[in-house]
Amino acid sequence: MYIEINTTEFRNRIKAYLDHHLTTGDRILLTRHGEPVGAWVSHRDFQRLEEADNSREEFLEHRHQQRMRDYRMLRDEQM
Repeated sequence: MYIEINTTEFRNRIKAYLDHHLTTGDRILLTRHGEPVGAWVSHRDFQRLEEADNSREEFLEHRHQQRMRDYRMLRDEQM
């Protein structure tokens, strides 16, 4: 679950929102002029996001390397 608040409200009441987050675990979506600009998440959620991002990068690099091998093999067969 998450709560949505604007950055001014968050800035003015940061301690209350931090306490709320620590008590409930709710994520906090920060908005400016009604548009999302950031989020406050737990350290555990942050670590999971980082792990997912790193895994995605590794996956994309592996897939790129495989496609380059396939391309070179096809190119060499054409010659």
